[in-house]
Amino acid sequence: MHKTFIGRLAAGLILLLTATFASHARTVYGPVSASGATSVFVAGGTHGIASRYIGLVATTSSGTRANVSGYSITVNVSTYDVSVTFNAAFTGSYRLVGAYSSYTTSSHDFQLTGAVDGLQVCGTCTSGSPAYAARSLTQPDSGVAHNFAMDEQAALTVLSQMGSGDVYAYLTQRGIVFQIPTNMSAAASGGNASVVQTASPSTRPYDGVVLGRGSYFWGKLQSVTDLRGF
Repeated sequence: MHKTFIGRLAAGLILLLTATFASHARTVYGPVSASGATSVFVAGGTHGIASRYIGLVATTSSGTRANVSGYSITVNVSTYDVSVTFNAAFTGSYRLVGAYSSYTTSSHDFQLTGAVDGLQVCGTCTSGSPAYAARSLTQPDSGVAHNFAMDEQAALTVLSQMGSGDVYAYLTQRGIVFQIPTNMSAAASGGNASVVQTASPSTRPYDGVVLGRGSYFWGKLQSVTDLRGF
């Protein structure tokens, strides 16, 4: 029986690779259209990605990114055949994405910057060559090093016009986490980002790697401070 590798790696999200990067460059297969699909099988010889570290990017017919909780992906470690199971019938398109060829050393890697309506992480990571950010970072609580990668920006849009205080961005195993004051409301998009309201935004989540701080006054961004330690 062939061994399989099961995971939910998705391009544009943070890829947590448990081994070193594969020797090949990042490769994309697709997009491929699907209509009412509950499962998809792509042979290794068809997609041509010679690695077990393969992620899925699924885009619905309305143009939105399918949530990673809506499917599971299995990769045969011998043949690299890919089997995808959708929790509900899926209509749209999908792409398979291979691993990254190397770590990056750009000053923009996972950088928090100001945007028109809020904040963003990795806003310029996708504009260079290579068009991604990838680092091995030691998590502050467990002391365990993990490989993190992003090829899509994570954005925070502040919705409240009267909220004031500091917003902190953290890199975590589950994605980018924006921690905001309780007097502020906001929405997150891209990069597997989420928003957490808390009385203490500066108190990082477990093993969260702090990226930066955005200071707000009455809903307006006043400044952005880079807090990356790498």
